[in-house]
Amino acid sequence: MAIILEGCDCTGKTTFAKKLAEKTGFEIVKGSSFEISKLGADGMYQFMFDLLKRKDVIIDRLYLSNLIYGAKYDYPMMTEEQYASLSDMTNLFSLVVYLYAPVGVIQHRMLKRGDDMIEIEDIEDILNRYNEALYGEFRPRTVLSIDTSLIDIDKATNMVKELYKAI
Repeated sequence: MAIILEGCDCTGKTTFAKKLAEKTGFEIVKGSSFEISKLGADGMYQFMFDLLKRKDVIIDRLYLSNLIYGAKYDYPMMTEEQYASLSDMTNLFSLVVYLYAPVGVIQHRMLKRGDDMIEIEDIEDILNRYNEALYGEFRPRTVLSIDTSLIDIDKATNMVKELYKAI
């Protein structure tokens, strides 16, 4: 079983993943990125499918990110059948943790970090796309949503660790 971290840029996925890895001993692996999308639909699908077969791993983004960012930025995307298959696998073998924050907080973090992968004015649309995806056709069944502007990271990562053990 895997823990999948999803969310817009600058929501704290990397920080959360590192802290969670310290507590669990799990490896952190990248599951979706602009670089991985260059594998094309079949290559991405196989890559993500293989990740979902691994145990005790933290996956930094997966098919939901490809669904959102691929459509928004015209990057390669998978077929509906591939998304459905990955959704089914996720529902069987994973806990999805959706990390989010208010638009203004994300924009502030982007400016502070100097992030230039996406535009500040795209944040609201990306958050809306995540909301649609989390309740859409390929939604994961088990999702824990965490507002990273309000949490204590130690408590939140402990909560995820305990929830993972209970599933």
